[in-house]
Amino acid sequence: MNNIGIFLIILLLAGGFFFYSSNTDNINNEEINQSTIGDIIRTVPTDSDGKFIVEYKGDFSGNWAAINVDEVQGDCLFANNKKIYKSVMMGNGYTSQTTEITGENCKLLGEYTVVLTSGPKETIKFSEQTIK
Repeated sequence: MNNIGIFLIILLLAGGFFFYSSNTDNINNEEINQSTIGDIIRTVPTDSDGKFIVEYKGDFSGNWAAINVDEVQGDCLFANNKKIYKSVMMGNGYTSQTTEITGENCKLLGEYTVVLTSGPKETIKFSEQTIK
């Protein structure tokens, strides 16, 4: 199975998670979710000794997921030995995840989509970051 197939399966599982865990008794659920849309924050160091950690953090009230797609340019690779890193974060409140990058003079480009019980929101680009 290729990476796109695996990614779609993860996306379907995330959708099932929201369907199963949504609170149907809360009439104002849509209003609450829209008011809590925030950002996924990607944190990286400014310098590297050839290996560093990338951390993704999100904090939303209620059940949520985020689909992250990051690309690294330069002589760098993610922990999966690829230039592309795809992940799904799920939570109810604060959640974080990390991955490792090896290499120097790396440029990170990417985007994320937040998914709430009310459905997916707009895709937002991470700011471009360079690690020397």
